[in-house]
Amino acid sequence: MFTLYYFIIAIVVGIIGGILEFALLGTILSLALLLPSLGLSFRRLHDINKSAWWLLIAFVPIFGFLALLFFAVLPGDKGDNQYGKDPLAGSTDAPAASPATVDAVQQPPTTPTA
Repeated sequence: MFTLYYFIIAIVVGIIGGILEFALLGTILSLALLLPSLGLSFRRLHDINKSAWWLLIAFVPIFGFLALLFFAVLPGDKGDNQYGKDPLAGSTDAPAASPATVDAVQQPPTTPTA
């Protein structure tokens, strides 16, 4: 979703920059979103158990872009890897429900009969 929003904002900023004849506006946007973009890329590479140093492959013409695109569409590792827990796995840190809560949910209340 970040890339979609980035693309839409870049188009809007490009149009506004063209109307105002202020070409530096696109550069300011790129610099403002540089760190979030890098952070997202690091996290994505860690999700597939690759080091963030793999981003440097982008400097290799054509192949670098294709390699990063391939990494971006790979499914993440199942389970934990050396960079942390699987973000799509269920949270195991949640407290367990008490037996009284479970019984109250499973059994409907009874009404006294007269």
